[in-house]
Amino acid sequence: MFGPRGAWRYMNTFEGFGITVRETPSDVSELAIHSIPVDRLLEDLDVSVYAVAAPHGMMPSVAFRVDHAKPSAVGYTAQQSAAKRLLLSHLMPPIESDLTDSLAIVRRAYDGPIEVASDLKEYQIGA
Repeated sequence: MFGPRGAWRYMNTFEGFGITVRETPSDVSELAIHSIPVDRLLEDLDVSVYAVAAPHGMMPSVAFRVDHAKPSAVGYTAQQSAAKRLLLSHLMPPIESDLTDSLAIVRRAYDGPIEVASDLKEYQIGA
């Protein structure tokens, strides 16, 4: 969306707003999973990101999957990205069984509010 042919390509013309563009197809008929290169720091934290086109009405849409994100990596990434709030979901069974300790590890790196998502609950994004 921010690349040379994207809908918001003009955003890269604003000073201080440079985005590293990673072209990710949004054609759902392609049925391909794309590995997204991550910064060296995230790679060192054993974080992998994958993307796949997702149906979303008439709008192009891409779903992302973040793997092997240890609690320390989650907290660090949230803090470095200046996240206002952290909503954790899709937890792996080893994390779910030791949630209190895992949240303590996330809190060591991230000082914002943290919530664990619950099935069927609605969450307001943004604002």
